[in-house]
Amino acid sequence: MRRSATRELRLEELDLVRAAAPDVSLLSPDLRARYDRLRAALELYWQGTKPKEIARLYGVSRQMLDYCEARFFLQHEDGRPYGFRALVRGTRIHRFKRERESNAQTIVDGFGAAGSFRQCLAAYPRAKKVLDQEISQHEGESPESIALSHVLVHRKFLEALRANGVAATQYPFCTTTMAYESVRTYVLSEIRARHSKNARTRLFGHAANDGLDGRSGRRGWLEPQLPCDVACYDEQLLPAIATVAFEFGGERRVVPMERLSLCVLVSLRPKCVLAYHLSHRSRVSSADFLESFNQLLTPWKPQAFKAVPRLTYKCGAGFPNGVVPGFLDGLRIGLLRIDNDLTHYADAVLVYLRDLVGATIEFGQVRRWITRAAVEQVFGELEREISKLPSTTGSGPDDRHVSNPGLNAVKWEITIDELRELLEVIIANLNGRPRTELYGASPLEAVARDWAKRDGQGAAIPGYAPTVLAEVPLPVGICKVVVRGNERKGEPPYIELDHARYSSDLLRCGWHLIGSPMIALLQKDHRLIKLRYPDGSALGAVQVTGHWARSFHDRATRQEIIRLRKQRALEYGGLDDPVEAFKAHKLEQMAAHARKRPGNVMRGSNKYIPTVGDGTAELTQPRAHARGSARVPEASTTWTQARLAAQRKVQR
Repeated sequence: MRRSATRELRLEELDLVRAAAPDVSLLSPDLRARYDRLRAALELYWQGTKPKEIARLYGVSRQMLDYCEARFFLQHEDGRPYGFRALVRGTRIHRFKRERESNAQTIVDGFGAAGSFRQCLAAYPRAKKVLDQEISQHEGESPESIALSHVLVHRKFLEALRANGVAATQYPFCTTTMAYESVRTYVLSEIRARHSKNARTRLFGHAANDGLDGRSGRRGWLEPQLPCDVACYDEQLLPAIATVAFEFGGERRVVPMERLSLCVLVSLRPKCVLAYHLSHRSRVSSADFLESFNQLLTPWKPQAFKAVPRLTYKCGAGFPNGVVPGFLDGLRIGLLRIDNDLTHYADAVLVYLRDLVGATIEFGQVRRWITRAAVEQVFGELEREISKLPSTTGSGPDDRHVSNPGLNAVKWEITIDELRELLEVIIANLNGRPRTELYGASPLEAVARDWAKRDGQGAAIPGYAPTVLAEVPLPVGICKVVVRGNERKGEPPYIELDHARYSSDLLRCGWHLIGSPMIALLQKDHRLIKLRYPDGSALGAVQVTGHWARSFHDRATRQEIIRLRKQRALEYGGLDDPVEAFKAHKLEQMAAHARKRPGNVMRGSNKYIPTVGDGTAELTQPRAHARGSARVPEASTTWTQARLAAQRKVQR
């Protein structure tokens, strides 16, 4: 800004004491140093110091001073000048507003869609209203679910756009993900904007007010006094690529897969890894969250290494639930700190897991890793170890130590099983390594020492009830179902889920349950589902009927099979095993990928590895389509054989 009469008037009327300033405590050290340097330089500039002298003292040029001064006087949305807030790097003076139309001509393969979501919300206010209503969860009512399903929110948003006449060539239908990530970001920003107690209670239940957001200026009711009082949970992609090897057509193929996700649960004091879970998914879900707790509640035992026989545990390595005596008997996590990933707002976490373990959940602010420093430290140590592999992805694409990790993974045949066993040893050894902050003791020794004093000191938080451990293994998800059937036509009660019917001996006799809503607890093996009444009492387990009962598979695999069959990319008869047909189809795809693109990562196949490998990461040849009955997990032990026989006799 040039020196003028207008500028002189502004400087005379300027009151630096009342000028708007940012909260510098939230800035990183680098941003804080830059802000202090620019502010000091600008104040000297206004006091009449020559720009040449300011450049010598602070390294700020005359052009930079004029630029900061111009931003200082711009008007903020609150009606005041931006003030010193404009000196923070990344501060936007004007929000980007898209002028071009958002359609298939301007958006190609996901590129060129900047500002399209905001433009869509402005053009279709009814769709925005649908989003806001789903986020608010119908204020004033008492919904059965207090959690958010981002899949359901996204689906209703698309339905509202279709109702407004948005064509298939317009945004978001012209994109592959249909604005899924944009909807997810919008939902999270709206949730974080609701700081009032009533809004948090409506969204996440009354217990959500016990654990407040990190950096809120307020402290929660629980401070860690004993081990596991407070725990942190987080997920990260492993900085390495692994492969799967299989036989197809008489030839051995090796295909690099997507990076795996590591889910870690760490106690805050002392910093000890309580449990971990290696997910095949590149994008974690609530099922991985529950699986981590499943590992925590299951007694740990040293593994017998088959992929890498030379691996051994160091002396004192392990996990508390297998090394510390009585750990599971008195275990109770009072406060669980997690990030704002939308998968953590699922019913499986906010409803089932919270009611089961009774833990208060604290959602931290975005990019505030300091609130989960314990788990971030573990990830940092793991990254240093995993980065020694030849298939490491390093710190990013610009890492000069990384050269084609996919090709290196194929060259050295670093399999998923080898990576899993290596992680087991690294994490177990971390718990047995002496720590400076523990005065030379290892985390396991610190937990064992404090756990031995637990009986004498007492604990404000009691251990888990025996009914909690009876729930192991935990489900991978929950959903709502309705009991179907027709007593007039003699059709016994059943439930239908994912194009399949489920029933059991007990459910077939419950004619009075037809039309009743139920809560389905989904298992790893999607052939078996546990049912509960809406009040939480158990009804029992039901098993799938028909050809879906022949082979092990999870829900993601069945949904993929249904999708492929609708597209006529996969065909099988009514008596054939659809899972075996899917295995043959997937192995053929992987073999073609290995032949045409050796060393290139195969996208979108990680989550099907357990099914294709019969529950393991070792891929097997598909069996012939069996037409006989297959063995399915037992559905219920509620009725004895004598009662079942008596029931059949009455029915005759």
